[in-house]
Amino acid sequence: MSRPWQAPQSKGIMFSLLVTPHLPLHTAPQLTLVTAVAVAKACEKVANVSVSIKWPNDLYIGSKKIAGILTEVQAEGSRVEMMVAGIGLNVNETTQEMVERGLEQKASSLYIETKQSWNRKQLLQEIFSEFEHEYERWINEGFQSIRNDWERRALLYGQTVTVTDQHRVVKGKMVGITDDGVLRLEDETGVERLIYSGDLQ
Repeated sequence: MSRPWQAPQSKGIMFSLLVTPHLPLHTAPQLTLVTAVAVAKACEKVANVSVSIKWPNDLYIGSKKIAGILTEVQAEGSRVEMMVAGIGLNVNETTQEMVERGLEQKASSLYIETKQSWNRKQLLQEIFSEFEHEYERWINEGFQSIRNDWERRALLYGQTVTVTDQHRVVKGKMVGITDDGVLRLEDETGVERLIYSGDLQ
């Protein structure tokens, strides 16, 4: 959606993970959710913070974003051949640096939230460890094994939200995700709508 990710040098963590799961193509969007759970768990473990996940690809502390995830897929027919998950995480950025970029109202960092700086190498190692665990769980047991971990961190759970994609706008109460990681919205008539992609507000 043409939204750049910027970070001062040596303050955040920005990296990509390449995996070759060889799964059905329809499961590809689940990697974003799996990665979000892994990064959230790593931040919680290292920095002792409470992290929320905004479907499908943003991590928040309170009302401010601390991380974003984008995934790309290469497929052969109906099978996934390769996937790349790109992660940007605000770690040691200061409030002043957020002000300078005009982000102080909507973005934060682990440093801002905890009032202490963090060893990025240690945090990255923990992210790798958590990702390896969640990825193996996903491959061997399916996304339903991770669903509860995702839902209990879900930002806007139970609230009325709007999802916008290239073709439509859907409004309803967020009631969770399916075992396949698809967003569940309940519209004003009580009908459940399944949302596969879009921008959640």
